[in-house]
Amino acid sequence: MSLDDELQRIKKNLDLIADRLDKLETMIEERDRDRSVLAIARGGRFGANLYSQSIDVYNRLSRARRAMSDPRIEKDPISRSIIDALGYKGPSNLSGVTRHVREVRGTASRTTIRIRMQKLIEYGIVLHENGVYRLEDATRDRMSRKRPE
Repeated sequence: MSLDDELQRIKKNLDLIADRLDKLETMIEERDRDRSVLAIARGGRFGANLYSQSIDVYNRLSRARRAMSDPRIEKDPISRSIIDALGYKGPSNLSGVTRHVREVRGTASRTTIRIRMQKLIEYGIVLHENGVYRLEDATRDRMSRKRPE
């Protein structure tokens, strides 16, 4: 079992635990019994959610790291900055990515970012849905795709 598969399994289990804690919290509130038990249930849910979010960040950073090693963008600092933005900040619109690239590089043109983003979409590194860009989940398969000429 790969590390990504193991992390997904852990995340799924944490989601189940969070759901169970939500149900427990609801039951305790309905019966209005011991408030300390309610506080413990809420604390457990917070911990599970925090750990789940950490796994999400780790997954994004892993996808970004794999994408950075792609020979088509290895020497392209703007594309690397875009991937960096999506890896560290998560899904974002074009303005958010442009802002991050500008912070990192000192300058960034929205037009240039849009053009590079299109190339990253063509390469299968980035997905664009409903105005939001995010790193593709299946980056393992992108290296086998045909290079545009």
